[in-house]
Amino acid sequence: MGELVEAKRVLRGALRGRRGAMGDVARGAASLSIAESVLERVGATAEAVGGAVFCYVGVRDEVKTRPLLERWLAAGVEVWVPRVEGDGAMSAVRLGAMCELGVGEGEGAARLPTNVCGAAMGGVPAWVVLPCVGVTRDGRRLGQGGGYYDRYLAGLAGRSEGGAGVRTVALAFECQVVDELPTEGHDARVGAVCTEAGWVDCAAK
Repeated sequence: MGELVEAKRVLRGALRGRRGAMGDVARGAASLSIAESVLERVGATAEAVGGAVFCYVGVRDEVKTRPLLERWLAAGVEVWVPRVEGDGAMSAVRLGAMCELGVGEGEGAARLPTNVCGAAMGGVPAWVVLPCVGVTRDGRRLGQGGGYYDRYLAGLAGRSEGGAGVRTVALAFECQVVDELPTEGHDARVGAVCTEAGWVDCAAK
């Protein structure tokens, strides 16, 4: 187990380095391309999406999601964003407008942008849009190491008959896509991966 944890730590460092080396302009352009692909596949209207979208708020070197959030909100799509509570649990909270985004209290993941005043949503979204440090084209995902999304998806499965109806996509730059990833039993796979090169349905791989 210790070797697996160490392998993940080393890989995270290498992949963060690749992502950081892209530069702001390249990351911005790639993020816009990714957003267009997501809107085409997930949907750009409430009718096309078919329910709520739970989407992370990109920070630092991650794929930027504000263009996605803005488009969905303008089209009347129900948007949820993650909020990490003081006990380390992650919940989904409703975002009604971009001006509602603030920085959570606490340290680490609790300081990520979220709707600090929003009520936790107890339902099941139609889509979950996840960040990642690394990902494979068959849906294996390497996160930051906190396990927040793995636990959240496990909770959805318990409320939606094995997760039926919940679709997941990880957003990444091409430099974050790898052939192999060390995984553990609790690591949730995603149903699709979207990079600036396009959308890949992992179930079809």
